[in-house]
Amino acid sequence: MALTRVPDLKGTLMATRTRSNRRERQSAGGTVATVGPRNRAPNSHGRRTSQAMIADLESRIAELRTRIAARKAKQKRATEPKPRGPRFSPKWLASHREKLAISAADYAALVGVSALTVYNWEKGKTKPRAKQLAALARVRALKQREAWKRLDALDGVKL
Repeated sequence: MALTRVPDLKGTLMATRTRSNRRERQSAGGTVATVGPRNRAPNSHGRRTSQAMIADLESRIAELRTRIAARKAKQKRATEPKPRGPRFSPKWLASHREKLAISAADYAALVGVSALTVYNWEKGKTKPRAKQLAALARVRALKQREAWKRLDALDGVKL
């Protein structure tokens, strides 16, 4: 949606007011150049009301511009492809742990989380965060022997 140029409402209203005041003075029999004391008060009232109208219109224009900008940003976000990281499935995690033939505590040591976290992931109670998903992706590539070797190496290290 292209932004349409908003007309200069303030200038338009001021010009309209000036023309209408000129017409009133001409119809009253006065000259266009001079404003008598009887016309000063109504003119000042008209000026105040037109200034209030201008302020109201300017605030509405500003609100519309922010709405348009927000809508454009939303459309831009919708068209951009979201970066996809590794996917997670509780069933996959349980089957992979069984395939490696290791306990939840050992699997947790490989990933770098607690055993309860792995349990909650397998039950679908919680989902891993982005950093944990990256660690799961690294463990996903492991075969059974490699997993056991890493666990043996981790046994000597205090977690």
